Amino acid sequence: MSGTRLWEIFKQEIQFHARRPLLWVQLVILGFLTYGISTGYATVSSGDARVGGHKAFINSEFAISQLLIFMSCLIYVFFASVAAGMSMIRDDEAKVGELLHSTPLKPGEYVWGKFLAVFTMFVATLALHLGLMMLFNHVLPHGENADYVGPFRLASYLRPALVFALPSLVLFCGACFAIGGLTRKPVLVFFMPIAVLMVGVFFLWEWSPVWLSWGWNRVLQFADLTGLRWLKEVWLDVDKGVDWYNVHPVGLDALVIAQRLLCVALGMGCVWLLQQRFAATLRGASAARARGRGAAGAPARVALNGARHGGRAAAAEPGGAPAGAAATLATLDMRSGVPGFLNGVLEVAGAELHGFLRHPGLYLFVPLILLQTLANEYQVGAFDTRLLYTSGLYAVGMMNTLTLLVCMIILFYTTESLQRERSTGFAAIAYASPLRTTALLAGKALANTVLGVSIVLACVIGSLAMLAVQGHVPLDLVPFALVWGLLLVPTFLLFTAFVSAVQAVTSNRYLTYTVGLAP
Repeated sequence: MSGTRLWEIFKQEIQFHARRPLLWVQLVILGFLTYGISTGYATVSSGDARVGGHKAFINSEFAISQLLIFMSCLIYVFFASVAAGMSMIRDDEAKVGELLHSTPLKPGEYVWGKFLAVFTMFVATLALHLGLMMLFNHVLPHGENADYVGPFRLASYLRPALVFALPSLVLFCGACFAIGGLTRKPVLVFFMPIAVLMVGVFFLWEWSPVWLSWGWNRVLQFADLTGLRWLKEVWLDVDKGVDWYNVHPVGLDALVIAQRLLCVALGMGCVWLLQQRFAATLRGASAARARGRGAAGAPARVALNGARHGGRAAAAEPGGAPAGAAATLATLDMRSGVPGFLNGVLEVAGAELHGFLRHPGLYLFVPLILLQTLANEYQVGAFDTRLLYTSGLYAVGMMNTLTLLVCMIILFYTTESLQRERSTGFAAIAYASPLRTTALLAGKALANTVLGVSIVLACVIGSLAMLAVQGHVPLDLVPFALVWGLLLVPTFLLFTAFVSAVQAVTSNRYLTYTVGLAP
């Protein structure tokens, strides 16, 4: 591996990221939230910096640890999925891969150069984030919020960043980078942040029934690679008092140390796996092996085909042209004309839906959404007694979760749907066709709305099944039709149109993601 070539890839990649609006939007969001938390005007649900009770310091090590974990899972992972996951996909779409790989550049230099550049960018972002926290907490005046700010301790900022934030960044960047490089499917890249958010919020972070043994609780603490469950179960839920949390550091045990090392190992292992796979397919290595195997079997296939057709050659027209070459459009049942608006919309929507059914991301997102919505809302009451749910309670209780998750899926699928023609090189043909632009956009918006409605219908079926198993209340579709049909479906259509408009105006998928995530 050449250090010069590795440095060149690293330098080019980090210069590209430094010029992108994505980095500055992330810094603005982090700065705004940090300022709001330092002044008391903003909090993070279940992650308020004032842990431990009244007048707990927002700059204690426990508060900063919890806050950095939440920021990593709510903000950093989404930007990492775009920056790291789309890194190699971007080169494919720009058609520079053939130029790059016709040079002496080695696969390891290319892969590790790009990954290290992305990771370095996020480390720099984390450093700026910590600097903003110190500035807002200890330099700017706080007024009535001054009682919640304790004395400055540099270790209270550095230890949480080193123990919790950095290993998570290695894991998120490495996993997203590998998913994008291995699959070359942008939608699968965005499966990572959604999975982290859903599994954490709806299961690992809050789910801790009284009957759960400490042994299984420790297993779940280790499985939560963000470290938040361990922090809450071992330290925060014990409630040692405000004064203790304000001055003591976060004590580490063998489980969390092994977990943080595992995060680093998994992140680096994902990049190594991508390097090995990329090296196996680079410069036609796999194709050359396939041609070598195919050349040996070619005579046998020719002989077999000759025997199957009785040794007869295909009929040809005079002059060597194959039969049927002069067939007319009528013979081939082909027509030429300008489609109407409605026909164009339906044709585009049908093609998009056909593509959705073959996309593997759909079969990952939908089961997770069903699991999180149904499992989360079928809660228990006092003394772990089951609550009797009705159709109305299910419809109202699931609405926020469905709105958030389905809108995120619509954002990613709509953006990639509008980008697909340009990415595949089909744009010149598609845009030269007589299909109206409004019909193209409306068809894609309709298909993505149907996708959201299909997920809602799956949740309706799951809810009815849960009510049938419960067996104490009648099944009623009216609440679902009123709450989800009249409120959710128009929301999906409006949000899809909004994402389409942003993509059409900016022609930049990254700005579309940023604007789409803002609401």
